[in-house]
Amino acid sequence: LKEADPEIPEKCPSCTADLVWDADNLICPNVGDCPAQIINTIEHFFITLRNINGFGSATIEKLYENGIRDVCRIYKLGIDDFRKYGFGDKQSQNLLAELERSCTEPLEDWRFLAAFGVHQLGRANSEQLLKNIKLDDVFNVKVARCARRRTARHDGRRATGDGVRGRVPHLA
Repeated sequence: LKEADPEIPEKCPSCTADLVWDADNLICPNVGDCPAQIINTIEHFFITLRNINGFGSATIEKLYENGIRDVCRIYKLGIDDFRKYGFGDKQSQNLLAELERSCTEPLEDWRFLAAFGVHQLGRANSEQLLKNIKLDDVFNVKVARCARRRTARHDGRRATGDGVRGRVPHLA
């Protein structure tokens, strides 16, 4: 084996935006328009919820190809929409049934909050945040309010309200 310098890409392979360093991570800053990030965000939502089946990579990619770019739009789809997007009758019925079931099944608040994929707000930070702010109030949290309540252990709270609103189009 011969030693070689690593090839570090300059452009996002999905959308060709210039990549930037964020601490030790090379990221694409094109959050709202990068196909890979949009698909990953939707996939992350369903994986984190863990209360819904059928919304894996293939399903999400097919929805993306048909212009669906966010979770809110997915929850507004009807059976005819799924059929129009190329899903069979049975699969369309199953997907719709899973969406409806996920809306009524109990779910931990931290899991729901973490599903939005806000940068640096995973399970632990979601749980810590919800010890101080009710889930119903998270969407109205202002950065200044979090900064006043921030402690050294809970830095993840400071941009949560804006981060969640940015991930949920009708709240932005």
